[in-house]
Amino acid sequence: MHSQREFEVPTHTNIFLTGHNLDTTGDIAGRVLEVSLHVEEADVQNHAVRRVINEHWLTQSEVRSDICSALYALVKHWEATGRKEGASVKPGFESWCRMFGGIINAAGFGDPLERRASDETTDPEFENMRTLVSHFAEQMQGELKVAEVKYDELITACQELSLFEWIMEGKWNRSGSEPIFEPSVRCNSRLGKLWSSKFGGRIFHCTDGRTVRFGSRGRLRHKKYTLTVEDAPPAVEFPFYK
Repeated sequence: MHSQREFEVPTHTNIFLTGHNLDTTGDIAGRVLEVSLHVEEADVQNHAVRRVINEHWLTQSEVRSDICSALYALVKHWEATGRKEGASVKPGFESWCRMFGGIINAAGFGDPLERRASDETTDPEFENMRTLVSHFAEQMQGELKVAEVKYDELITACQELSLFEWIMEGKWNRSGSEPIFEPSVRCNSRLGKLWSSKFGGRIFHCTDGRTVRFGSRGRLRHKKYTLTVEDAPPAVEFPFYK
């Protein structure tokens, strides 16, 4: 800026997607930065926007000057404070996170890569599954590394913890001393695919700090689900050029 020097940098396309109450898969959530814009009005049509940001406003020369100056100030401040790396890293975007996350952190705007709260997750199936795995992992005391869980036990835990409520359909059998929830055929099919295909063999970082792999063995009514506590993988250092 304000010099005769020229430089070349690789250009990448930035894509902005907008929507209301969006749910995304874990794969997409790991490739984007999500910004939640809270609107107090229940009817968004009644929300009054005081400062409209549109193409006309952005193309004004004085607006561009202000934006470039603000961005330059952020980078200059980061340089002056020692170029500290960002606090969080998204796998696959290590260099970007360490640099741009560091710039935002240094400016006092918080961690732009911080994991969202579980009640605001972009993948409710994942958060429900992590809660389910953590529930059974907490029961694995001492040196126990592997535990088996029956399908009925998973269903009972889902009922107690209010998990996968959009899938749980069926009826209550009250013929015995205690009522038993009997999932419908459709519910059994969806949960079976979810626990075997989507999350079978996957690793979960539980709330108590342990790393647990969820798996299954057997078929049909003889199928059992396994939880295996694994050693934490060694930290991987990525090069960061200062």
